[in-house]
Amino acid sequence: MHGALVVGDSTPWRGPPQWESIVAIVRRDGEVVKETRGGHPLGDPQYLLGWLARHAAQSGAPLAAGGLITAGTWTGVFEARPGETIDVEFPALGRASARFD
Repeated sequence: MHGALVVGDSTPWRGPPQWESIVAIVRRDGEVVKETRGGHPLGDPQYLLGWLARHAAQSGAPLAAGGLITAGTWTGVFEARPGETIDVEFPALGRASARFD
């Protein structure tokens, strides 16, 4: 479902964050193009994780430790043109960057 998925370094779990206050910043070649606060459409994406875990277990494919689960966009979709660098930062959680050549 992703046009592309860039995964940054992992962040140690420190308990559930305050989802409504999480800031997400998207930069294109260093310039901020979008900044949101608490912008996830579900409010609390842990709801999605709980549903997914139950569904996967009932289907005989339980979630495994170390698996990667995405929960959708916090900022909307941005197209990257050739040569651009897109950075996405969640100051409380981490950052990922990709250059599209």
